[in-house]
Amino acid sequence: MKAGDGTESGEAKAEQAEAPKVEFSMSNGLVPRLAHLGISLAFTSYQSGVLYMLGRNPKGGAHLPSRWA
Repeated sequence: MKAGDGTESGEAKAEQAEAPKVEFSMSNGLVPRLAHLGISLAFTSYQSGVLYMLGRNPKGGAHLPSRWA
């Protein structure tokens, strides 16, 4: 950040825009169950401030996009 002018450098913005790396596993029946029920799940990691949304991709597999503050 430049002193006094309230602007951020490109490097600082790039650091904020990087998504955290997430590793996950799930049972083989979870995605078919979501499809059968016609639902998706949303949950948070309050420690990191990340919102995850678990659903299906067009090919029928898992889709886990995330948003962070």
